[in-house]
Amino acid sequence: MQKHLMFGVFLSLIVFGLCFSTSAQNLSPVLEGCTPTKAAVNTVLQCDGLRLGAEVTDPTRVRATFVRGAIRIAGRASGSRYIPNDLQSGPQTLSVVVPEQITPGRWQLVIEVGEWSSEPVMIEVADWTPPNLSSLMPERVSRGEFVFVYGGSLHVNDEIEITDSLGHVRRFSAGASGSSTGFTVSRDTPDGEAWIRVGLTARNSFSQPLKLVVTSGPVALELWPDQMTKVAPGQWTDLVVTTLKPAEDADKVEVEFRRGEQAIIQSTLKSNRTHVRVPATLKPGSIELRTRTSLQGLASDWSRAISYEILEHPVGPSVWAIEMGDKANPVFLWEGPDRPTNFEVEPGYALTLRGDFPVGSPEQLRIIFQRNTEQVAITPVEGERGGKLLNLPGDMGAGDWKISITDLESGITATIPILMRVK
Repeated sequence: MQKHLMFGVFLSLIVFGLCFSTSAQNLSPVLEGCTPTKAAVNTVLQCDGLRLGAEVTDPTRVRATFVRGAIRIAGRASGSRYIPNDLQSGPQTLSVVVPEQITPGRWQLVIEVGEWSSEPVMIEVADWTPPNLSSLMPERVSRGEFVFVYGGSLHVNDEIEITDSLGHVRRFSAGASGSSTGFTVSRDTPDGEAWIRVGLTARNSFSQPLKLVVTSGPVALELWPDQMTKVAPGQWTDLVVTTLKPAEDADKVEVEFRRGEQAIIQSTLKSNRTHVRVPATLKPGSIELRTRTSLQGLASDWSRAISYEILEHPVGPSVWAIEMGDKANPVFLWEGPDRPTNFEVEPGYALTLRGDFPVGSPEQLRIIFQRNTEQVAITPVEGERGGKLLNLPGDMGAGDWKISITDLESGITATIPILMRVK
């Protein structure tokens, strides 16, 4: 998934693979549970808890062990993820692969981080069964587009089998992560209906097939409603989509806002095909959204409708990360005990602000830097992946500066919760 996406999504509230120094206080990991609780070999368990190793720079120090009596079998632990700025008490997840040499039955799973161990949770290892697929997203695609495959009983060594409209069959390794896997549609796939199965050739066992439509024509953007920022009538929001591929070649991207018999169609910005204005004439409350794209006068089908909530009152800009200079390492601004109190820059530095900006263009934003009675106001420009870019003055004075960002249209101002220290 991508956010502006959904996922260009550069960031989400959960950040993968980033490492920070640990607290001076060492505490044991807490393993609250894993999903699924019944799984076969080579299945990925998604385990939830606290202090599951996100802060550890050496991955060999994070271990998953399956225990039954005197028998101990190592699983593969990876993919720790967490909410930034709260490594000790914030929720974390860890992916654990059920090892091949394990036998069916009830096992205890223990997570070890360094010299500390969690209390065990019970996992039932089941006999191998082929995956049971539930859905594809999207179901109608162009060549080169990524397709998510959802279902149960997926395994890390699964193969994806594609039978195209001409009857040609190809298989390749997939590798699952929890309840999903996926693949990119090959450039030489012919138009028409293709059928997707997942399983193992070695076991001669595959799932029931799901239908995928491959087309040379325009394709709608598939929306992820839970990830979209809610705004008030007249404000702007970013579509969160499965993939941006259908918008890259499109002449136009349209969004339909529907409530009952009332339907209003808005086009996204040409410069940002996921940024769209909620019609000012709509009243707050629940509506349905769907999208379509157009190419050379030919429009795609409409996407599946999703529910979206329009707020009664306008929301202000929200910055959740700051990038400095030409480095992509961001300073995260979410609340938590590990959030820094300041970040250091030099005069003339370029800053990129990432977050949610409910305006049509960066010209409607003002970034205000305040130090005692001195004030500097900067209008940002559009940066990469939806960020707002600004350059600090070359003669900016040394010291600590407070930062705020104002939406000129709504008049709402948001304060950046840490100081900028100019060296």
